[in-house]
Amino acid sequence: MKSNSTSNTLTGIAKAWPPLAWGLSLLLCAPIIALLVVAFSDYSDNFRHLYDTVLFIYMRNSLILLLGVCTMAVIWGVPSAWLISRFEFPARRILRWALLLPMAMPAYLVAFVYTDLLDYAGPIQIALRDWFGWQNASDYWFVDMRTMGGAIFVLSLVFSPYVYWLVSLNFSEQSQSLIHAARLLGRSEAQVFYKVMLPLARPAIAVGCTLVGMETLADYGTVAYFSVWHMTTAVYDTWLQLFDLPLAAKLSSLLLLFVVVLITLEKRGRRHMRFYSERQTPMLRVPLTGAKAWLATAWCALVVLLGFALPALWLSTQAVRYFADTDWPAFARMGIDTLKVAFSVASMAVIIAFILQGYARLRPKRGNWTARLASLGYAIPGTVLAIGVLIVTTSIDHAINAFTNASGYGNVGLLLSGTLFAMALAFSCRFAAIGIGAVDAGMSKMPHSYDDCAYLNGYSHSETARKIWLPLLRNSLLTAFLLIFLESMKELSAALLLRPFNVELLSTYIYQYMTAERFEVAALPALLMVVIGLPPVLLLTYSMDKKNAQLP
Repeated sequence: MKSNSTSNTLTGIAKAWPPLAWGLSLLLCAPIIALLVVAFSDYSDNFRHLYDTVLFIYMRNSLILLLGVCTMAVIWGVPSAWLISRFEFPARRILRWALLLPMAMPAYLVAFVYTDLLDYAGPIQIALRDWFGWQNASDYWFVDMRTMGGAIFVLSLVFSPYVYWLVSLNFSEQSQSLIHAARLLGRSEAQVFYKVMLPLARPAIAVGCTLVGMETLADYGTVAYFSVWHMTTAVYDTWLQLFDLPLAAKLSSLLLLFVVVLITLEKRGRRHMRFYSERQTPMLRVPLTGAKAWLATAWCALVVLLGFALPALWLSTQAVRYFADTDWPAFARMGIDTLKVAFSVASMAVIIAFILQGYARLRPKRGNWTARLASLGYAIPGTVLAIGVLIVTTSIDHAINAFTNASGYGNVGLLLSGTLFAMALAFSCRFAAIGIGAVDAGMSKMPHSYDDCAYLNGYSHSETARKIWLPLLRNSLLTAFLLIFLESMKELSAALLLRPFNVELLSTYIYQYMTAERFEVAALPALLMVVIGLPPVLLLTYSMDKKNAQLP
């Protein structure tokens, strides 16, 4: 009887779960599908003009920015990961988690801070002119932040934790026996790094660079502030200035092609390679002494200082200085709207991830397909997704209005486009992959025997999910929620395109005053955004520590 009951339960689940999982996957893929359909089914006259004038400049700038940021992120991240994983030196324990802090800092905020500090009217150039008696800018040379180099510097600092985090985990998992063998053969520590540790870390570096590349292509605030026009700014300007949706869709498809090429190259580069490193003995850190120890501390501290401490200190100073100038009613309103959107998106994405991974646990082959489809949005820049969501929501709105007109009820207006729902949908499409990945990692640690025991004891699937899966996935779900909450709060490009009239989020509010050179009004909201972003970063550090502790 018990066996029949279990079989009936599984049969019922098998019938009810697929439509929900496939429906959610298609909902998250709908903006991408709509974008491709519009891009290839309609022709815009403006495309020829763009092709003849600036299209290739946009593409060239995107390529330069991509290569520059990835290269600099590796320069910041890999040596830091090597020093933290391989050596003991002063303040290592603090710097180990502090190197992740730049993730809490939106790139456009860092861009504004460095521009303000290093501009002609900034405190550094003023001090230099006072010290050396220079009269104007023609008397000396100084670095110009509003250039491609400035954008590469800022973006690489903010995105370098992706490389540091993944490579640090890889170094920690490498076998000490390989290093011992290399040292017995007379190799120095530098040779061990270049000939043993670095080649084994190549997959982690490649994945980190892919993440950095996708985030770079998705960035709008920093490059627009520095007037570095690339494909994302072209999509944004085409929609807001020309109101040409087919052209915006075509440009978005080109940007999508950039992302696909990036991911394909990364995978093809490692296609015939094998990276084996059996962890026979745990990694032993070598104590550094004297100048070497302090140099290691200085390098890691420099990355933290440039990527987080200096911008955070500047923000705190400005927030205190212009505390009285803060528009408190607007601050409260946009703070509530931001929390509302971020909380809704994080909750929705975590629920979707739980459902999709639950289906994948029951039906691995089909379930993995739904999870992959739902994760596609993470590789798509926010501006591109926003255009796709606009196409979907306006099409549905037009269909609803056509139906109500035909039924004699007249126009009901725009029910979806131009609302918080459209913005939340774009955010969910972009960040659902974070939740799916986190829940997948948690699910993989749960033996299937737990499910079998629950079904044999007469539990239904919902009871199994509630009483077995949810308690065991608590940390994974919380991690996913906090990370999606953080990313939703920082997302700027999709919010700029999709926010309803008279609605501002923290990101759009800060960017608005930043571009108007009135950052003092937004200093406190910017500081609040950084403070809210700290818990997910600390949770990541905790997760990294836990993973290292579980290693044999």
